[in-house]
Amino acid sequence: AAPVPTINKIVYYGDSLVNHSGGRLEQYTGVSVTNYGKDAQMAYHVTLGVYGSIDYNQNALYVLSWGTNEDLQKVSPDEYKSNMNHIISTLKNNKKKVVVEVPLKLQFISVLNELSVKYDVPLASYTPKEDEFIFDGVHLTGAGLDNRAKVLAGVVKKEIEKE
Repeated sequence: AAPVPTINKIVYYGDSLVNHSGGRLEQYTGVSVTNYGKDAQMAYHVTLGVYGSIDYNQNALYVLSWGTNEDLQKVSPDEYKSNMNHIISTLKNNKKKVVVEVPLKLQFISVLNELSVKYDVPLASYTPKEDEFIFDGVHLTGAGLDNRAKVLAGVVKKEIEKE
């Protein structure tokens, strides 16, 4: 018999895109998802605890998805890197499995590639088609959210299977 994975929960942190996607991720992975997505949240909010925070002690796989609001607010790549480095390093120091979802705007892709290599953290990246955005050009249609969640679910399943 195949060994039973010890990770049977996903905690999903990020912005409004996460807020709209948690149920989809659960559907496509078959794993319980606790959705901590907050509208307009950025990584620095959780590092300072000013608009949400991270529970670093859960027996779960952590999915992190920040960067869209940082892009909209013109946060520098250095500041974004500092915040994401803090979050990822704290999780990895606590022996947690982590997957990072690449933001829709690719301004921070080099930062995430660097952190992915540094901490051996897989990246899930989905580039939506133009018709998968709603009128604001930031949020996704239902089909866009589904497609993004399917890509993320594939990466998450591989990470869980590594046990």
